Amino acid sequence: MEAARPKIIKFGFKDYIVDENKKKRTAVCKVCSSKISDTIATTSNFIRHYKTHKKRYEEYIHTKDTLDLKQPSINQFIESRSVPLYNCNHPQQKAITHSILSDLIINCNMPLSIVEHQSFHQFLSIVDNKYSPVSRRTITSKIDSLVGDRQTALLDPSFGTMWLAHDVLAPENVKEDVSVMIKSLILRDAGMTMTTTSPITDEPITPSEPERQTGLFSAYRKNMKMSSNSTPQIQLNHYLDICDGQSCLQFWAMNRRTLPSLFKVARAT
Repeated sequence: MEAARPKIIKFGFKDYIVDENKKKRTAVCKVCSSKISDTIATTSNFIRHYKTHKKRYEEYIHTKDTLDLKQPSINQFIESRSVPLYNCNHPQQKAITHSILSDLIINCNMPLSIVEHQSFHQFLSIVDNKYSPVSRRTITSKIDSLVGDRQTALLDPSFGTMWLAHDVLAPENVKEDVSVMIKSLILRDAGMTMTTTSPITDEPITPSEPERQTGLFSAYRKNMKMSSNSTPQIQLNHYLDICDGQSCLQFWAMNRRTLPSLFKVARAT
């Protein structure tokens, strides 16, 4: 029974007796010889009594803390194990990292900071002790890559926004956040094309046409100018209205002039 004695009883009591029938245990205080009893599953009566001997109780607390420090923690036990970790290109390393990103951070809407939390590292070590936890910066870079893939899907009229319903298993507010983020990136890239490139034409650039040209051709040129100067936001809204599962190549061949900024972004992705 010696090994089963709680710390408080081993330190401050003697004549320890366990009554299995009554589910009780008793012991005699080493300081005042008082007989203390408690249930077999608790030690609150022993601790409450020993607190009346202030100096001895302080010694007990100090001794208890020292013993606790000597016992290895779970983290120390895990860290002490010399298990070779996966490298960054190992299939299992990639699979777990992708699952953290897509299942936890995107689908479950968990914060990016979770990947650097010590408790999360401990959880991962139990799931797979060969997995090497990644940093928040690494996860962020992978989000950018994933968003880039989604950006490509959004500008493919055969997908449009349909992938949100099937690929993002998350509450509607999370889907809306993802959609807004991707649209913002598209508008950013489209805005850059308006300031760094010239309008798209099939013919090489030629000197400006004489002002005397009138009729149908001049109306066509005026319409082209208006389309080319429309804002990326207007082009994106128009694109989302007209994309309906069309072939990607055929769609952009027909709409490259009416959606010039979006066409350049789609061509670059």
